[in-house]
Amino acid sequence: MQKLGKKIEDVDIVVLSHAHYDHGNGFPLFLEKNKTARLYVQESCRDNCYALEDGEMEYIGLPEGMLSKCKDRIERVDSITEIADGVYIVPHTIDREQRLKVGLEVDF
Repeated sequence: MQKLGKKIEDVDIVVLSHAHYDHGNGFPLFLEKNKTARLYVQESCRDNCYALEDGEMEYIGLPEGMLSKCKDRIERVDSITEIADGVYIVPHTIDREQRLKVGLEVDF
């Protein structure tokens, strides 16, 4: 962000696509430095996420307790939601007909 001339403290909105460590391990530090940004997550997003690897359950989720610690800043989304002027969150559970209602003609 420094190369862009921006500060973490100035970010208004953050979108987490899903609750895996490779997408959210930096959030605790981000939330420590930025005290105001809204965090948008899918309604189904939870603190604990596991995968079955070679017959063993492996934790692949966010840092434990992260969502609970910042629950006052979280917006849970289960439908197409405009989060800024002309910027939409489109959960992957939304069908094509619903996407077309807001002019989103892409297929996933």
